Amino acid sequence: MDLLDSISLFLIMIALAAVPSTSVALVVTRSATLGISNGVAVSLGIVLGDLVFIFLAILAYR
Repeated sequence: MDLLDSISLFLIMIALAAVPSTSVALVVTRSATLGISNGVAVSLGIVLGDLVFIFLAILAYR
C-alpha cells in the first residue's frame, strides 16, 4: 500500500466516522442509561474495532 492509498483510506475513514450511525446511537444510549464511563468504554471499543479493521485491510491489500 503506497502513500496515496494510505491517505485515501484515512480520509474515507474520517468521513465515515463523521457521519452519525448506529455506533453513535449506542454511545448515546449507554452514556444516558449507564453513565458516562460506560459511554467512554463503548467509544474506545468502537475505535479499537476500527483500528483492527484498518490494520486487516492494509494487510489484505498487500
